[in-house]
Amino acid sequence: FERGVTRDELSSLLDILTREREVEPLPEELEKEVRSAGIKNIILKSIPKDKKSFLEVYNDAVKAVKGAMNEVRTGKIPKTSEVKSVVTHLTDMVLSDTNAMIGLAMIKNYDEYLYNHSVNVSIFAISLGRFMNLDEKNLHVLGMAGLLHDIGKTGVAEDIIRKPGNLSSEEWEKIKQHPVLGSEITSRMEGMDGKVPTVIYEHHIRYDYSGYPKEKRRLDPLSLIISVADAYDALTTLRVYQKPTPPVEAMRMLRDLAGKHFDPKTVTAFQDMIGFYPVGTMVRLSTNEVGVVTGVSPGTGDQPVVKILYNNEGRPLDEPFNVDLSQKNPTPRIIVGTVDPLSKNMDLGELFAKEAG
Repeated sequence: FERGVTRDELSSLLDILTREREVEPLPEELEKEVRSAGIKNIILKSIPKDKKSFLEVYNDAVKAVKGAMNEVRTGKIPKTSEVKSVVTHLTDMVLSDTNAMIGLAMIKNYDEYLYNHSVNVSIFAISLGRFMNLDEKNLHVLGMAGLLHDIGKTGVAEDIIRKPGNLSSEEWEKIKQHPVLGSEITSRMEGMDGKVPTVIYEHHIRYDYSGYPKEKRRLDPLSLIISVADAYDALTTLRVYQKPTPPVEAMRMLRDLAGKHFDPKTVTAFQDMIGFYPVGTMVRLSTNEVGVVTGVSPGTGDQPVVKILYNNEGRPLDEPFNVDLSQKNPTPRIIVGTVDPLSKNMDLGELFAKEAG
């Protein structure tokens, strides 16, 4: 149901769905009837008989990005249909359970960073777009642009992308070409929404135009969303040249750069969506228990849902359990600080993958 749905549209839909028929109509036949009835704000979709898990959808997205980039490396233009299908599933999963999908964005595969990062940016962008009440068409543009925002890096030598030290000025100039290359590639993909190449081209220009390509133009609002999603996931990921930044600190850095690198309204919306302690933050509670944030609800501030993993003596629990800090609990708990997952030898991506598998 899209915003603006009318009583007449609802009535017409009920007439179509309850009509007596000799043979059950196919989904495409129902869709045709809905369109013929002038129903614009209600969309019919087929639900797969074998619904995939969150993790399966995530892994399918990684495969799709990897496949698309490999095709570009061999001189081919990727097919749009597979990427579109993956984005549809990602969007459906985000609409179903945003916290679960954001949790999967904690998967940080060091060896396949480029692919995981692309999927994570897509998840964050779709989630933020939904939080900002964007319509389904724009959510799909965000999903496509997020998934393919780095496809232009296929035109940059891998030793430059993986270089652990500082880049030379020549190497940096090559890196800066990837939004242009990505825009060119996606504009040649058959059936691609025209906004996707634009968003890919703009995602590094920055709010104050201090980025690249060096161009002053009115930035598409969707580009501003991808820019924030890209930066947040990059900051919180282990790279060859940087340690991962804790989610709380990464959010602080985004706030500090609001009005400069990032659109202030978009950063504020992102902060409101992921909360003061974002999903994936390891925290210590007033009971001395240690857990990880698994859920955030708008308006709950510093009272997220926490999966408690260690007891008050620092011992791992055989059966971790969730506590919603925004609700009254027999044992009062508040967050007193954050904990470095590395100090607990904890792979948060693996934790969320098990939950979603």
